[in-house]
Amino acid sequence: MIDIGLARRYVQPLFEVTSDKGNLDTVVEELKELNSALSDKSPLRVILNDPSISLQSRIAVIEEIFTGYSDSYLNFVRLVIEKNRTFILEIAYSIFKKIKDESEGLLSGVVESALPLDDETIVELKQQLEMSFGHKVDIEFRITPDLLGGLRIRVGNTVMDGSVTGKLEKLKSELISA
Repeated sequence: MIDIGLARRYVQPLFEVTSDKGNLDTVVEELKELNSALSDKSPLRVILNDPSISLQSRIAVIEEIFTGYSDSYLNFVRLVIEKNRTFILEIAYSIFKKIKDESEGLLSGVVESALPLDDETIVELKQQLEMSFGHKVDIEFRITPDLLGGLRIRVGNTVMDGSVTGKLEKLKSELISA
C-alpha cells in the first residue's frame, strides 16, 4: 500500500524549493517524464526496485538518464533513492501537480458519463462547478458505460453521483435496510 502522506512529505519541499526558484513548470514536466519512464514493466523501474543493484549504481543510472535536468529535481530523486522510498517516484508527479494546483486555487476533478458530452454541456458544467466550488476547476471527462446514464462528478473530496447506476444502488440499499 502506498503511503500518500509520506510521499507528500518528500514532494512538498521539492515544490517549495522550485516555487522559490521560479521553475515550477520545468519540474512538473520533469516529473511527468519520470512518471512515464516508470511505467509498469519499464527497465528503469526494475533497476530502481532491484535490491541487488547498489545504491550508487541506481543513482548513477538516474543521473545518466536525466542529464541536464534541474538540480532540484535530481536532488529530490537522489534523496528518495537513498532513503529507499522509490515508490514515491511513481506518484511524485500527481502529488506535485496537486500541490501546484492547490497553490494556484485550481481544483481537479473527474466527470464520468455513460455517453460523450457535447461541447456546450461541457462548458456549462465547468462553469457550474466553478461557481459551486468558488475556484477554477480542471476537469477530466471520462466515458463510463457502466453508469447507464447521468453523471458522476468528483472534485477534490466531493463526489456527486447522479448516475442511473448510483441511483439504483442507493435504492437497493434503502430497500435492504427497510
